[in-house]
Amino acid sequence: MSCTPFPADTLPPQNAEAERLLISAMLNDPDCIDDITATLAADDLYFDHSQKIFSALSSLSMEGKPIDPATLFEELQRRNQIADIGGPSYIAELHGLMPTSANAAEHANIIRDCAVRRRIIHAAQVAIRDAMQGEPGGDVLTALEAKLFTVAAHGSSQEVSHIKPFVLEEINRLDALGTDEAANRGIPTGLPGLDA
Repeated sequence: MSCTPFPADTLPPQNAEAERLLISAMLNDPDCIDDITATLAADDLYFDHSQKIFSALSSLSMEGKPIDPATLFEELQRRNQIADIGGPSYIAELHGLMPTSANAAEHANIIRDCAVRRRIIHAAQVAIRDAMQGEPGGDVLTALEAKLFTVAAHGSSQEVSHIKPFVLEEINRLDALGTDEAANRGIPTGLPGLDA
């Protein structure tokens, strides 16, 4: 059974402008994508077209592919989602919207806060529905606590870092060790023949 829907004239917590500006920043400054995806997932965005574009940009970044309007268009076309997001004109609009990622972290925080509030509302709606249907109070409370704990854990994802930058840094460090004859490759023994 589904939860009680929001009234027809009311949208759940969301911020369309923050979503547009965040996606524009990701498109125009791909270097910010790793930081954004470390704290935000596609399902944190409210609008379906925003989720699809966010997911496509994240995938392009994870695969190390160049990111620009043409590659985003190709990725969305590969996924058969061009019509879903508003077509190539919407990609062009996003590209011209936000030339810098200076405020991307703040936009991500706004989006994350809206997502947390939507999840809290959903958990409360489920608890109300179950309580109204006569479920035992203890069961309703236990389920609500579990859902709210999950929401709290998801909302604190800002403490988690994406692994990609760390792996790239370690690969570069190991590569430098392999090519640098003078690099320290261990603990010196004091025996010149052994340390060479």
